[in-house]
Amino acid sequence: MRVRKYRSGIDLKCDNPECGGLKGGCRDCDRWRRLWAEYRLTKRLCEGLRSFQSGRCAICRRPESGSSGKGFHIDHDHECCDSRMTCGSCVRGMLCGYCNMYLLSGYEKLPPELKGFSLLDSYLADPPFRQMLTVGQYGSSP
Repeated sequence: MRVRKYRSGIDLKCDNPECGGLKGGCRDCDRWRRLWAEYRLTKRLCEGLRSFQSGRCAICRRPESGSSGKGFHIDHDHECCDSRMTCGSCVRGMLCGYCNMYLLSGYEKLPPELKGFSLLDSYLADPPFRQMLTVGQYGSSP
């Protein structure tokens, strides 16, 4: 299988045997290219995070929908970066759609005096992505 260097020099590789590398129109290639462009996540970091979280949402611990990890949302700190694309350092973890769009999104908008949900507070204080990088098992953030 051919591996191409994406613009940044980061290796991205598609698992689709019919693809042969990063090409337009391949779902896997497009997905990895988007994850790199939006979150600065390589395939290795993304798969490492999924494994670190045992294939479960970092908050509610439900297993991901689908076996390929495409059911998770990448959660990141929206206050870190101004644009849709992130620096890569603000990635926090993988969440199910409900926890990302409803639970955490609403919780972060609350004034500090109304916050007090220890599960969410601990997730925000020490997110899985940071824990994974501290362990150093899956590489480092670009």
